[in-house]
Amino acid sequence: MIGIEKLSFSYGNKTVFEGLSLVFPDGICCLEGISGFGKTTLLRLVAGLLQPSRGTISGVPGRVSFMFQEDRLLPWLTAGENVAAVLPRGRAGEAARWLREVELEDERGALPENLSGGQRRRVALARALAFGGDLLIMDEPLEGLDPGLSARMAALVKGSVRNVIVTSHSAYESDLWGGTRIRLA
Repeated sequence: MIGIEKLSFSYGNKTVFEGLSLVFPDGICCLEGISGFGKTTLLRLVAGLLQPSRGTISGVPGRVSFMFQEDRLLPWLTAGENVAAVLPRGRAGEAARWLREVELEDERGALPENLSGGQRRRVALARALAFGGDLLIMDEPLEGLDPGLSARMAALVKGSVRNVIVTSHSAYESDLWGGTRIRLA
């Protein structure tokens, strides 16, 4: 369980949160809300990438895997090399398995510039899953995927990771994730 207590955060003069308190229980938690309500900022605070101006965040496990809203693939590395980059030295061969899991085994040697947006999202997902950890944080991971592929990728995550915090601004995606829904408004 991750607890957020009286959290405040601003970007310069723009206040994003003031006194926010909530709990992410273990399991899958879907953080919902329209664009601009601070979902991405909250994920980055939970992951420790940003620091609150006030308040506390407790219960975050030691090893967190983060799938950003932007793919953040290294453009000079192939899909397989991007996934292997997060694996320990002796386990780089596991990249092929993760690409197979996200239905991209035939794209292992492709550079990101030669992949579609949905394919790049899936390489980023494969990398986040390969990294592992005690918590997987994903910022709109199904963006650009058709409904059938979205359903298969959500099922893959749910079968691979115990604790997940995922953002969504779509009721359809929230339904795919199941678990606990937390609405930012």
